Amino acid sequence: QFTPPVPDNVDDETIGSIQFVENFAERFGPQHPMFFQGSLEDALKEACHRPSARDRKLLAIYLHHDGSVLTNVFCGQLLACESIIQILLEHFVLYGWDLSYESNKNMFLSSISACVGMTASITVRNIPTDRLPAILVISKNRSQCEVFQVIYGNVGVDDLLSKLMEASDMYSEQLKIELREENERFAREQVKLEQDAAYRESLEADRAKQEAKRQKEMMMQSERRRLESERAENEAKRELIRAKARSTVPDEPLQSSGESITKIRVRTPAGEMLERKFTVDTPLELLLNYITAEGYLIDEFKVISGWPRKDLTTLNHESTLKELKLYPQETVILEER
Repeated sequence: QFTPPVPDNVDDETIGSIQFVENFAERFGPQHPMFFQGSLEDALKEACHRPSARDRKLLAIYLHHDGSVLTNVFCGQLLACESIIQILLEHFVLYGWDLSYESNKNMFLSSISACVGMTASITVRNIPTDRLPAILVISKNRSQCEVFQVIYGNVGVDDLLSKLMEASDMYSEQLKIELREENERFAREQVKLEQDAAYRESLEADRAKQEAKRQKEMMMQSERRRLESERAENEAKRELIRAKARSTVPDEPLQSSGESITKIRVRTPAGEMLERKFTVDTPLELLLNYITAEGYLIDEFKVISGWPRKDLTTLNHESTLKELKLYPQETVILEER
């Protein structure tokens, strides 16, 4: 006749859990799950009260009772099954307690009420002896621990394994939500920390920034003067080019002169239209000079004509407008290079 794993009237939870593990192994053999040794509160901390949700596990509390006919089979066969041992090791923290003596049952009820809550205590109290042993699965949902699942002793190996896997899978899905929220919270905290650090650095470096600002303003002023001088110089060069081009453009021919005349329209990038008459024997260069004189230098603009499109600036400038078929009228389009 075996005595219950935890002696009657044990007055220390940690000692009781150590005795439970020793007596369990002596009675049912070395092939059994690894039980957490310590108080229920310590087991709950190990499983549920981790800083990050990614480190949490389910707490599986094995509730033993020598008065149940299911005990020997449950302990000797189900808890000795390698697949059961493995899943408990990977996904749970396993804590064992013996309810055989009323004194130890009351100690456990008081402890679980304090650690998890009155609902968990009532759940255990209401489990009839003939349904023990049982595995009470405790989870932490955000900040609250609660009974996640109760697995009673009248199950087979496959059923027990299935229930444990189902609990683990369901809890993993629950943790995904918490992990996402945790990551979002961490990101917000990081932003806050970075903002605070930046603010402190800003205060510490204020004097240096003022000096840097003054230096920057002086450099910008110097750069503005340089750019203004450069722009004036470039504008003077452009004006010189325009004036030189303007001096080469002949007077616009009169329609009554008897010469063959073509009318050239020039569409600017702004959508405006320039219009000028030329004799058909005018070389292309003079048309380009006219466009230059109007402020559109051929180094800066393409002169597009015809279909398929061709850039007149790339053609022989000595060719006449007639040879280029730019008569009796033609519209050319200016495009920035």
